[in-house]
Amino acid sequence: MTKCRIAIAPNGENGLRFVLNAEILKTPQAGRVFSRSPRKTAVTDDELRQLQYGDAPPPFVDDVRVRLSKWFLAQDLEALVGTALDFAQGGEPITLVFSVDEALAADLGDTPFELIGLSGNPEGLVLNTRIASFIHLLPKVEAPINKTRSWPLRVLIVRSNPKDLGGAIPPADPMRQALRRIMAEDPVLNPELVKIDILSREDGPDLAGLPTVAQLENQLDRKEYDILVYIGHGDVSSSASPERKTGGVLQLEDETGENRATLDAGTLARLLGEQNPVPVVLLLGCLTATEDIPEDMREGVKELLPQWLSGSRGVAQVLINSASGVQFAVGMRYKIDTTIALLFFEHFFRSLLRNNPGNVEAAVRFARSRLARMSYMWSAPVVFSTLHDEPLFPFIEDRPTCPTLETHEKTRTLLWKNLAKVKWSLRDQDTFKELISDWQQSLNEYDATIAATMKEHNAAFVAPGFMEVKPGQEIRIPVKLFGGLKNVQEIEGKITISAGPQLISELKGSKLLSDSNFNLNSLDNNSGFLIRHSADGGSLAEGALFEILLTAPAETQGVLSVKISKLKTKPPMKVCEGDNAIVFPLP
Repeated sequence: MTKCRIAIAPNGENGLRFVLNAEILKTPQAGRVFSRSPRKTAVTDDELRQLQYGDAPPPFVDDVRVRLSKWFLAQDLEALVGTALDFAQGGEPITLVFSVDEALAADLGDTPFELIGLSGNPEGLVLNTRIASFIHLLPKVEAPINKTRSWPLRVLIVRSNPKDLGGAIPPADPMRQALRRIMAEDPVLNPELVKIDILSREDGPDLAGLPTVAQLENQLDRKEYDILVYIGHGDVSSSASPERKTGGVLQLEDETGENRATLDAGTLARLLGEQNPVPVVLLLGCLTATEDIPEDMREGVKELLPQWLSGSRGVAQVLINSASGVQFAVGMRYKIDTTIALLFFEHFFRSLLRNNPGNVEAAVRFARSRLARMSYMWSAPVVFSTLHDEPLFPFIEDRPTCPTLETHEKTRTLLWKNLAKVKWSLRDQDTFKELISDWQQSLNEYDATIAATMKEHNAAFVAPGFMEVKPGQEIRIPVKLFGGLKNVQEIEGKITISAGPQLISELKGSKLLSDSNFNLNSLDNNSGFLIRHSADGGSLAEGALFEILLTAPAETQGVLSVKISKLKTKPPMKVCEGDNAIVFPLP
């Protein structure tokens, strides 16, 4: 990660001191110091407030951007930043890191640094293709908590909408639906790989609880989460201080939903501490249109918006600059409406899960680039971060090739064991007849469900069939292709039987193979197989590929597992591996 750091600190009573440290620049340019006086930017408080309302017209935004950029990039700082970007051309993009001294919070806390751009360039630096990410760096009070994580990705959405704050926060379920759409778009991503819980008072299915302080604490104690998403109001803490780490609050609901229930940033940081570390927090703070707020509250809500936004960002800062497990927190500079919030959420997760798997910085940048087509809301997200390595969630890079079937596997294994325990001599008795029939039907349904799951994910699937074997019975296990394959030249795989490969006596190709001009060859003493097209490739419809002929000793009892593994195709295709069982009940 190539970093360009700009540290901003007080310079005397009224001035500022900028220090540029860009790894990509050579000395003596690296470490250059730039002064600014007076301390205030070229943007007035009234102009900042107009931006925060979220409805500033484009000409106004452009004017603010130009003046802010000239103020910030004066005295050759622009030239050095431009040179750094030129050096990055064709190489690794730059992470632009801002570090603002805490003593400047009152003067610069609301400054939209994300709007800053090079002269003659209408887009901000955050949208430049040579800028990988734009973060505000905060020191950790303690070392970041490193915890091994793996699939599934766990997301908790907290939607707080107390009536005494206007009752205009949109429902959270559309966010869950957006995540499910993203998963459905990618045949590799099983919906079970992302677990979503919602704390909300809205009407809707599958809610984990209410957005109260007690239920949030309980939910964090019950489950581990990778990402916490909050939609609702923040506020400035009346007891904010660097020592207490309470720079802002989130406004959850009381038990009735009528009134706010304050959760200060310090308490939330402790909740997200060593016992319940959540690496990523998104504080979206969105509102619907003003018309949805009761008329007698509209003016008050408008006046409080800047304070709410500042409080929300204060929470994000405390979560990073504390002993919490949070490594990456996003707050908002401006009020964003439902559409913008949902788009940011959807594009963030689309990038995180598909475009740049596991990389949260790239996810914010991708979401910004999509919002840039609509309004200046691309500059609304403010990213506070530790300088962690990306991807923050490396397990997402290791994309599963097939849907997970863990729940089905456990249930099938239990049914196989139950069938093996019932003697053949007892199976005609009424006591066992119906029970065995139910077990067999359940196994058929599970196998059908597994095949349907593969189809839902556009995954071809090779699996053996299930068999119950009487003593002395010939054992011929069908191996079937589900889903079909097009333009395939070869399919190679391995057959594993729990009792050992010596049981396999022969592999016998199906009519489907011969009719489709494919030939079957056995490998490794029949424990492997190679299916090859007679020419340059062809298509295989769904159906039986071959049979596995077994010779098991007559005294064999219990359950033998049969697995198809190490599948590979030429050319490479996504083909999933299945398993099943041979049940040898007692005589």
